[in-house]
Amino acid sequence: MSNFLKILISITSFYCTKNIAQAQHTSIRGIVLNSKTDEKVGWFYAQILPSNKNFIFTKGIFKIDSLTKDDTAIVFMADVYFNTIINLAAINSNADSIRITLTPGCKYDLHKTDKFCDKCKTKKYVIPIEYGLLVSLRGPSEKRKKESHPGGCEVSDCQANWYCKKCKTEF
Repeated sequence: MSNFLKILISITSFYCTKNIAQAQHTSIRGIVLNSKTDEKVGWFYAQILPSNKNFIFTKGIFKIDSLTKDDTAIVFMADVYFNTIINLAAINSNADSIRITLTPGCKYDLHKTDKFCDKCKTKKYVIPIEYGLLVSLRGPSEKRKKESHPGGCEVSDCQANWYCKKCKTEF
């Protein structure tokens, strides 16, 4: 590598590092919105990286006063939403507040592995839901009806996983 390229890379690295350091926030505030409805997210978590400091916020508003020069990003998380990561160096240092949007996920993901019925407060009557074309040469067996609940022929990314036989709730 030529000396010219080495000097150019050094100058560029210094300039970028200097700008990132100058743009570093010691505090940050803003709102967190549902990306589909534009409504504030009721409550959510924020985790600062790499220090892993955690915060819980409500009413869609946040303010973090304890950022250090070592902090590089904030992860915003809420149940039934996909996580959003914000790079602190990318935030305009003149910004008074920032707007974060969280994309909703599937409401049934909370119960993907947990078959506890929130209505009946039990697992005793809960069976899995089967989706797709459930065909048997002899018709639906009684054993299959007791072990699973038919969910229909259509399969999608967001479907209930469990069925409570007692309260007839899908979750």
